[in-house]
Amino acid sequence: MELFNGKTRIIDLSGLPRIMTGKPQIEKIAWFKDHVYWHRNSVLDADNISFCLEEDPGEHIAIINGQKVQHNSSGPHIGCSPHGLHITTLATTRRNELLFRYRSGTTMMADYPFPKQDFVVTPRFSALLNELEDLLDHLTAPGTADRLDLLALNLILEARIPQTKGPQVRKSVQELYERIMSHPGDDFNIETLAEDANLSRATFYREWKKLSARSPYQLLLQNRINIAKWLLKQTGMTVQDVARQAGFRNSSVFTETFRKQTGCSPQEYRNRF
Repeated sequence: MELFNGKTRIIDLSGLPRIMTGKPQIEKIAWFKDHVYWHRNSVLDADNISFCLEEDPGEHIAIINGQKVQHNSSGPHIGCSPHGLHITTLATTRRNELLFRYRSGTTMMADYPFPKQDFVVTPRFSALLNELEDLLDHLTAPGTADRLDLLALNLILEARIPQTKGPQVRKSVQELYERIMSHPGDDFNIETLAEDANLSRATFYREWKKLSARSPYQLLLQNRINIAKWLLKQTGMTVQDVARQAGFRNSSVFTETFRKQTGCSPQEYRNRF
């Protein structure tokens, strides 16, 4: 599902079964693009965690539980709004926002003692957003709701890690990460990547793990699959042309890989849309 391309989309998870208990359970996932929302003496009826990824410059003013709260828009930020919060908006700006609404009684809001906190969109955070879109393509698969619950917790963790001064990544490795993401048609292997970074293989791996839980090959493969998904949905290109554009050597390898990653052939995926 290309969640972040649409204007507004709300996905209801309330009817999906869970395998694991004892963790916060998402009731709904919402994506709001170019969103301006005014609370008018509202009382929130659920716990919400939101990620503002982009917003217009400007001032935010609200009355929250009787107290005036004011801040200027900055970069991306994460917000925590608990059940029962009283809020009236006095001034706001347009934003792109990802929101998780939680099932009543499943969250421990004391674990999230921050109304608003800035964060950095790290490569790991971006990879988690890609994984979120992938999971939403398989909502009915067993375990998907549980994986989404855990992924949301990982997003919260990743958004807060920069505040604790996490490990710095060597610039050469960061540049290679960006190269892999921007050149899906190129072939990479660990030896050449480590050599390009002027590092030993072991040191390269250690530095890479600060950026992503996926190996360089896994990241490259997922990037190619995401590009192919977009092309299949948004263009009339043939499967052969999609394979070539996404960086695969030939259509047969593409079709086999696509099926392993998504559970369906490229044509079956296209037919869904």
